Order: sequence, then structure tokens, then C-alpha cells
Amino acid sequence: MKWRLATQYARIAEHAPRLLTESLTALHHTSGAEQLRAAHLLAAAARSADAVAYKFGAPDLST
Repeated sequence: MKWRLATQYARIAEHAPRLLTESLTALHHTSGAEQLRAAHLLAAAARSADAVAYKFGAPDLST
């Protein structure tokens, strides 16, 4: 994710809930290659949200 790499934490925080919801929905409603892609998107969104939480003092979310 370009936003994560550019450390645009406010933008990530603003969009993370929607991205997590949409990628979880896609994961549960697809199969095969589409489901794999949804899983990759979900992992990227979760890692980005975790980076924001860590940046703002919540390091325990990674555990």
C-alpha cells in the first residue's frame, strides 16, 4: 500500500474501517483466485491499520 509506505497515517486511519469491511466481505463471498486476492487485500489493510495504531501508541494490537 502506497499510503502505508508514505506514512500517511491520517489517510490510512480514515479509510481503514471501510477497507477492512470490504475486504472481509469479499473474502467471504468469493472463491478461488478472487478469494486469494481478497485475502491479500485484507492482510494489507490489517497491516496498515496496525501501523497506524502502533504509531499512535497502541503497540499491543499486533499481539
